[in-house]
Amino acid sequence: VAQAESVYRGGRLPAAMSGMADVDRAFGGFWPGEYDLLAGIPGSGKTALAVQIAYAIGRKLADQALAAGATPEEAARQPGVVVFSLEMSAESLGTRIAAYLAHVSVERLLRGDLDMMAAAELVQAENTCRFLPVRVRDARSSGMALLPAKIRLHLRRQPETLVVVDHLLADESDLRSVAGRSLE
Repeated sequence: VAQAESVYRGGRLPAAMSGMADVDRAFGGFWPGEYDLLAGIPGSGKTALAVQIAYAIGRKLADQALAAGATPEEAARQPGVVVFSLEMSAESLGTRIAAYLAHVSVERLLRGDLDMMAAAELVQAENTCRFLPVRVRDARSSGMALLPAKIRLHLRRQPETLVVVDHLLADESDLRSVAGRSLE
């Protein structure tokens, strides 16, 4: 009740809201200290949705900082969103973000099947992303065992509003270690 009253009086909700109506309705925002799990079958769009959420929250945080008088460089350095990927390189995830912003399919982008309009949109996407507080970290080489330590180290150096991990069960050996027995 106190939080609702604070928001009503112009305060901010402590949860990070993406601004994506269906996502915010489904998750109720991303609250500090809580874990939200997005699960689904392979190829169902989990990574794409996670990247879109990261971008949307980063965009909102940057817009708030700019409205408060920060420079674009200061907005990019503020606490934002970090994405740790156990599956893809930081470059691959960056490509997904650029494709999303440019309204170009990742497949088209990777094939180089772009017209002048799409190429211009990609340049604009790169310029937009440069000043967002969204950081992508490649965690493929460390695996699940070292991920908590990597996250803690990052957060000591750069506090963040949201941490996204893609994805927890990157391979069968991770699944076995989590399950504690061999898969049959």
